Amino acid sequence: MANRFLISELQTLFEQVFLQLEHFPLPPSPYLAQEGEPPYESTAKLRVVDRHLRAGKTAWAGQLAQHSVTTAVYCDCATAAGPALAGILTREIAARFLSHENEHLANALAPGRTGIDSLKIVAAVLKSKGDDCVVVLDNVHRIDPDDVVSVVRSEPHLQWILARSTDASF
Repeated sequence: MANRFLISELQTLFEQVFLQLEHFPLPPSPYLAQEGEPPYESTAKLRVVDRHLRAGKTAWAGQLAQHSVTTAVYCDCATAAGPALAGILTREIAARFLSHENEHLANALAPGRTGIDSLKIVAAVLKSKGDDCVVVLDNVHRIDPDDVVSVVRSEPHLQWILARSTDASF
């Protein structure tokens, strides 16, 4: 039996989905920049923040969210199953950019869509609106590299920051 949603139920469904969002961690206050930290702004489509364990990568990501002119979304890969990464990112990005656009949300989150398909739909809407988005994937060393590569390759319109520990192999 297929899942069915009534149009009148979509708003409630979307509100439930958006309550599950992951927020950037708050950086310590006062924040003390580390030597060699990357700048918050960049035109690069892919950046890798590669530092030792506990060297401030997550705090830097929190600072980026507070100071960047580009809207950023955050995903801690330590708590995300690799194959579910695209779906998680779709929900995060949709909540930040499409929370009042039910038609686009319904299309992207339609039953039967893969996470990659949904991510492509959301990113295409952003591109058509001229919105930029930086996706920060923290702790990427904790999930299968193939899952990260497939998500990043699927959507070149987005900017990606991969934060990983140099103490891990990836």
